[in-house]
Amino acid sequence: MSDDLRYPPPPHRAPAAAGGPAWDSRLITPARHYELIAQWPAYVTTELAELSQFETEGGGAGQADRWQSNLRCGRCGQSMGQLGDGGQANMTTMGDLTAGVLRHMVMAHDVPLSGANRNATGGNDNAGS
Repeated sequence: MSDDLRYPPPPHRAPAAAGGPAWDSRLITPARHYELIAQWPAYVTTELAELSQFETEGGGAGQADRWQSNLRCGRCGQSMGQLGDGGQANMTTMGDLTAGVLRHMVMAHDVPLSGANRNATGGNDNAGS
């Protein structure tokens, strides 16, 4: 993506996992990774994080409120990744974003990496058996 298509412009930070996949290929193949996330519902929100409501542990000045853009789960609304903070876009890779979606699917919705006895759209088909 060219810089002129991003708003606001990205900060001068390097991606967390530049150059390689953001998952362990011994646990899941890239094909299975994309098969799982391809149909997972997601949306982006931009909202004001009201950080000023929290007191600091040692007293002193708290954090100012700031705008954040988040990639959210279409099923439960939880954040699966932060796209921007304080008016600045986060530099990331597609691998990092999709790994965040996959991590959320596994941790919050019990979607297995292997797919054994479960469906790819969320949860155990044989729950309770």
